[in-house]
Amino acid sequence: MTLVRRISDAAAALRRGEWDRKRFEGTELRGKTMGVVGLGRIGGHVAQLARAFGMQVVGHDPYLLPERASELHVRLLPLDQLLRTADVVTLHVALTDQTHHLIDANRLKLMKPTAVLINTARGELVDELALADAIKEKRIGGAAIDVFAIEPLPADSPLRSLDRVILTPHLAASTSEAQERVAMEICGAVREALVAGDLSFAINVPGMGGDLLRRLAPLLDLARRLGRLALALADGPVKAVEVAYGGKEEAAQRPVLVSALEGLLAAMNAGPVSLVNAQVLAEEKGMKLGTKTGAPEAGFETSIGVKVDTARGRVRVTGALIGGSHGRVIRIDDYHVDVVPDGWMLVIRNRDVPGVIGRVGSALGSAGINIASYHQARRSSPTADGGPADALAAINVDQALTNGVLDKLQTLPDVVDVRLANFGD
Repeated sequence: MTLVRRISDAAAALRRGEWDRKRFEGTELRGKTMGVVGLGRIGGHVAQLARAFGMQVVGHDPYLLPERASELHVRLLPLDQLLRTADVVTLHVALTDQTHHLIDANRLKLMKPTAVLINTARGELVDELALADAIKEKRIGGAAIDVFAIEPLPADSPLRSLDRVILTPHLAASTSEAQERVAMEICGAVREALVAGDLSFAINVPGMGGDLLRRLAPLLDLARRLGRLALALADGPVKAVEVAYGGKEEAAQRPVLVSALEGLLAAMNAGPVSLVNAQVLAEEKGMKLGTKTGAPEAGFETSIGVKVDTARGRVRVTGALIGGSHGRVIRIDDYHVDVVPDGWMLVIRNRDVPGVIGRVGSALGSAGINIASYHQARRSSPTADGGPADALAAINVDQALTNGVLDKLQTLPDVVDVRLANFGD
């Protein structure tokens, strides 16, 4: 509001003794389009506030369910289309390797010359030099920035000297009410911990004892890795997650669910995620969560199954502990496998015909990718039309693959689908 109505500039001019109403003519928010990048708790609230000002709201969040977008009255768009459409672009995403300089010189070129950019999330989401150039050259209408790549903002930052730019020193939570509220919440949480032994407000304690955490550590680590693998294989926003636990530990059901969610959300780059907040973050994204217990997979003492539903289908992955401490992936959908969930894993679906393994190995070798292990699984029955059955390869590789290598694998004869899972090591 301050930016589009030019309130800061007008106030400064008035203090200098000037009175020039025409010079500070602004624009209305009503009828304009707000583009919200990241529709979690904060982004969703911003979308509601924008509608209160009579704005149309479009959003970008690849992991938001369409049902949740409908609840927010937000039309989901690809990021580049959002930038072309919006009059105001506001950022509400976590800083990750994928979101670093999310708004760079190329994306700034997509914005309307009258559009403004708001960043109150993380400074490194925006290429500040490119932003300064875009404003200086009047390729966008302005910016309001509360967070910076380097804080305090360096004295020689080109943003400091620009008109139509509002800069504040990371003030988002700097209100007397917020400080008082935080103090009261801390006091209340400490009292509950000391008087009642309630640690549910602790930021680094996932609501379970240390002995239980140590005992379940290998199991929870496997659950996290299965969550990451399930997301890599899923298509579209996650609607539901169900975790099945088979074993003797009665207290494992909820910790296993939360650990699987932690891995899944970490693979989404959903911001800082832990055993403490994973379930809350998943529910904020509209996921339906469920657990079940039963007998472990045949031949194993302890197993975990993670089922993920999206609008486009279902993914099921199953893991087991070997010797009580070593996690293995033992099934991907209907394929029985035996692979270590470690580092990077390629999952390739292909027609079960001769030559595929050789072509995949050659493509990886020519790209300088070393194969640590290659497990090929097959279905015993042919397809309904009598053609060859499908097969699945789970391949541990020593490094990440570029999009170019993944695209090359996808175009190989008889290859149906290629996915890459990162287990976070």
